[in-house]
Amino acid sequence: MLQRRTTRRLPGFRFETQAPPLAEWLPRMDVTCFVGFAASGPLDTPVAVESLAHFNALFGADAPLAWDAARGEPARAYLAPAVRAFFTNGGRRCWIVRVAKRFSATNKTNRARYNYFPLTGLAMAALDAQGRVTKLNPAFARARSEGSWSDTLETSAALLSRSLEVIAAAFDKLSVDLAVDAPDDIGVGDLLRFTFAEGWALLLYVGTVTPLSASTPGTRGRVRVAGAQGVWLRTRAGADQAVAPTKVKVQLF
Repeated sequence: MLQRRTTRRLPGFRFETQAPPLAEWLPRMDVTCFVGFAASGPLDTPVAVESLAHFNALFGADAPLAWDAARGEPARAYLAPAVRAFFTNGGRRCWIVRVAKRFSATNKTNRARYNYFPLTGLAMAALDAQGRVTKLNPAFARARSEGSWSDTLETSAALLSRSLEVIAAAFDKLSVDLAVDAPDDIGVGDLLRFTFAEGWALLLYVGTVTPLSASTPGTRGRVRVAGAQGVWLRTRAGADQAVAPTKVKVQLF
């Protein structure tokens, strides 16, 4: 019969050396990134996508590059097919970088550029340092990214407004008290247009809204609107300066 002898340790101290934590870690080496030509999407900007539908929504369909005379069909970029293969084979997340030659003042031919669409009924005001309108230009909407993908798009504009009741006003300070049914009837960023009997109009960009009283059955609430910016316009021949209005009409846009 065999017996196992147990070795007894002698009393004393034992020192163990632990390696310090690394100050720098190696980056992940399994992140997939695709760089190529796409029909739409931001240029030279890495964008993470997690599905083929997400990719199609941002970067569109296969981008045509040139006409292949031998095959009788357009030659298309390889970016979209590569991304489709990635997700079809189980990929879950990748980064996309769309590249193209940007349009510039010195290089205007064969360059990716934005499309601009006119907005009927709207104008863009240029202001000086004192906030006075110096010029009115036609308003345009810009496509979300460069490329010919937006050539067939069209735009239209509709102006929706509703009237409000003015309780008190200090137009020189861009402060107005208005009657409302609910405090959220007016919000920051709304545009108020005050039309005066003297032939002037004030466009007021809402900066802050302060509730003064709540609405009750049979009584409307009251809020104080402070304008972040105001622009005076003369709608017809009138005085050289804006005067205190005798009659005023306000509209919310």
